[in-house]
Parts: sequence; structure tokens; C-alpha cells
Amino acid sequence: MAQWIQERELQDKLNVIIFSDHGMTDIFWKDKVIELKQHISLADLQQVKDRGPLVSLWPAPGKHAEIYNKLRTVEHMTVYEKEAIPSRFYYKKGKFVSPLTLLADEGWFITESRELLPFWMNSTGKRAGWQRGWHGYDNELMDMRGIFLAFGPDFKSNFRAAPIRSVDVYNVMCHAAGIAPLPNNGSWSRVVCMLKGPASAAPRHLPGGLALALTLLLLLQ
Repeated sequence: MAQWIQERELQDKLNVIIFSDHGMTDIFWKDKVIELKQHISLADLQQVKDRGPLVSLWPAPGKHAEIYNKLRTVEHMTVYEKEAIPSRFYYKKGKFVSPLTLLADEGWFITESRELLPFWMNSTGKRAGWQRGWHGYDNELMDMRGIFLAFGPDFKSNFRAAPIRSVDVYNVMCHAAGIAPLPNNGSWSRVVCMLKGPASAAPRHLPGGLALALTLLLLLQ
């Protein structure tokens, strides 16, 4: 990409931002699996959503306390009642959030039974695809952090910023493109340090020839 930009003499006109929406961590299908059937009766559940690091449970009527008390003692995962979900997840106020949410420790995988793994099918209908990486664990884990790289006329060179949040990227993109950002949950104070010159939250009127190149990089293993 850098060579393509230089060949067209765009290095002083083009900003490039490369980022990912999340990180990834190693998983171990044979060793780090939590089988719900080993701890509760699956007949006591009305519904189970997802398998993996985050699982949502809807207990049958009258079974909530029993299931919660049994699962809270299971190692390598945490069970949350809806109102106890940490606020930093920005999740518990959703109207579709289940009564019980299970969150696995890093690298562990939650499923009803090992026989259901892997739980996706390829185009032939055959269960396949033993992936080695997964995401969706606690967002404070280092492996769950995404990447953010940027270069171009608006960005400092050889500069390493403190960690930013995914919602901060929008403000950077708007600044680089000369667009006034709409109200958002990002923080300008976390990103202004990486920009050259007297950057401010106010939109700039840039020459029409200045472009923003955006690449979405998904980290897959």
C-alpha cells in the first residue's frame, strides 16, 4: 500500500487508517471446554443462545435460582444475573439480555455438550472448522484489544499513543476527512495527541483532492 501511494505521489495528501474491531485469543477445544450438561439439567432451560466465551441462558419458570447457584461454582467462568452484569460492558440495559449470562475465562469455551463442537457447518452440511482463535471475552483482556495504525499528512510519525477505544476512531476519521462529527461516545482527548498541528474538535475545510483511505483489518487465525 505504501509503495502504491508513493508511486502516485500521494504521501502528502492521503491519510491511511488501519484498525480492527476486536482482538483474538487462542482456544483449546480438547482441553478448555465447559460442558453445561455436567453441572445442570438442560431440561431446566427454556433457551440457550450461542456457544463460546459468552452464553445467554433463559431458565425455565421456577428454575432461575437453582441454575444460578449451581453455575456460580463452576470454575473458569463467571455467571451474571442481568442486574449484576458489569456496567463497563454497556450491555445489561438491553431489553433482549437474558436472565443469566455466562462469561468464560480467556481461552475457555462454553457449550451444552462436547458433542456439539464444532457447532457450525460448511457448504456440504458437514460439521468442520476447528478454529484456533476466538473473541468475545472480557474486554479488559489484552488479547481482546484491537489494533490501530495510521499514517499520512495529518498524523505524527514514529509516535505511539496510549490505548484508545473503538468509539474514538470515528472522531479521527472525521478529522482526517474534514467532516464535522455528530454527537458520539468517543473522546477527542484520547486521540488528539496522535495528530499533527493545532488539531481541534472543529471540522476543517480541506482541499477537495485530500482523501481518506480506510482499511478494516480483521484479525483471524
